[in-house]
Amino acid sequence: MLACWTEFGACWRSAEFGPSELLAYESGFLPALEQNRVAANAAITAYRTDEDLPKVLHEVTRLYSDLLKYSAYHLGNLHGLRVDWRTVPSTANALTDHWFLPYFERLDKACKAIAADFGAWGSSELFDELRQLAEDLVADGGVYFQQHDDGRVSVDIPLSIETMPSYLDNE
Repeated sequence: MLACWTEFGACWRSAEFGPSELLAYESGFLPALEQNRVAANAAITAYRTDEDLPKVLHEVTRLYSDLLKYSAYHLGNLHGLRVDWRTVPSTANALTDHWFLPYFERLDKACKAIAADFGAWGSSELFDELRQLAEDLVADGGVYFQQHDDGRVSVDIPLSIETMPSYLDNE
């Protein structure tokens, strides 16, 4: 959550200095948009046979964290340039009917709300949406965390068609 805001904020505040970085930020975002879900699913599929929980948790959360950070770079830069992402053809086209679109829109809205109150934050409440967004994204990707009343945290990684090992296809 903090990385998203930090990257959005830095790109927003520096967007007007020097030449446009729109293509640079978009060139980080678009490949992550295309590849990170596939890579996260592959990590979960591997977990089905290697049962290495720390490894799958690290890999899946890193991939979705990177996708959010690259999105935040791009959105922050666009916000600083006063450009709506919907008017950037390659970004808008890539997000059309994409599973990540609702998360991208939530990230845009949350970061802009934080930016609107920049320097006058009375609490960390504005940042809660970024935390919830990250949790929702990882859950949508197939990894569910649950905190119990006694402070324990459990992890559930249910089997899905996208993360089923190929040897199960024939059974």
